[in-house]
Amino acid sequence: MPEKVIFFDLDGTLLGMDEPAFIRKYFGLLCAYMAERGYDPEKYSNMLYAGMKAMSGNDGSVSNEIRFWDAYARMFGEESRKDRLILNDFYLNVFPEVRETLWQNAGVPEMIASLKQREFRLILATNPLLPRSATEFRVRTAGLDPKDFEWITVYENSSYCKPNPEYYLEICRKLEICPEDVLMIGNDAEEDGNARLAGMSVYLVTDQLISRKQTDLNLFEHGTRNDLYRYLR
Repeated sequence: MPEKVIFFDLDGTLLGMDEPAFIRKYFGLLCAYMAERGYDPEKYSNMLYAGMKAMSGNDGSVSNEIRFWDAYARMFGEESRKDRLILNDFYLNVFPEVRETLWQNAGVPEMIASLKQREFRLILATNPLLPRSATEFRVRTAGLDPKDFEWITVYENSSYCKPNPEYYLEICRKLEICPEDVLMIGNDAEEDGNARLAGMSVYLVTDQLISRKQTDLNLFEHGTRNDLYRYLR
């Protein structure tokens, strides 16, 4: 393979995830946590969806973090911005209970170690809808160290989301990477597949494939995780 920069998706690619169960567990934990602090759980759940929508539609003018907290303040008032400290505590001390919906994929730590030894530039290009602490927890659950990656996209340092091609180009601008030098590896035919619109090569892992629009997989290199290991040798 000619590329020397690899962008990796996390959930469903490096990390095994039951996505519907993860979302239920995550939202349930957070809504219950905030209910103990006086919030109506249903209204809080609606806010979470509104915040996710605001970040997903971000136009690059501000970070996803700012988009989320602006949506939060619209729902609960400007004084609610002080909840940032409360949510920081949640992500550090309660969010790890989502572990029951996640699992480590065999061979992933060895693959990453091999690529590092061969001096590939490794970027964790996970959809930046969550703060760094929640993302780094999931990285560790995959059997990896956040330091394995030169850059990790999180809601604090990103101002676009997948499937917007600008999400990929923003990383390239920040790290002075030419898109044509990148191989994007993911499991979502639309979100990860759109890296090709940014000029990147794409490999889709099919073990936990997501294809909401029934995208033609022949547009990409694709195969199982074991196929990927052989492809990267």
